[in-house]
Amino acid sequence: MSIKTYIYNKKVAMKQQKRKILSVGIGIAGAGALIGRGSAAMNTTAILDVLSSMGTIFPALGDVVVALVPTIMILAVVGFITGFFDKILEMVSKMIH
Repeated sequence: MSIKTYIYNKKVAMKQQKRKILSVGIGIAGAGALIGRGSAAMNTTAILDVLSSMGTIFPALGDVVVALVPTIMILAVVGFITGFFDKILEMVSKMIH
């Protein structure tokens, strides 16, 4: 790759990064402008209902996570062991050939 191509690629990459940063900045500024227009008199009963119902769901999610952890650990150990033996066999086959 020539130096001109390298410099050109760097300039293009910098322009793309500037566009990303600018778009994020515009998004944050837009969100700030929208927050300023919100109404102070907000009906929070629907939000409170959702939050209280989430409180009843979370213990069930905790039970699911506790039930899945041993299975995930067993699969991780089996995957490690099979990968370990695969690498050993691969190494032995390279030594033979």
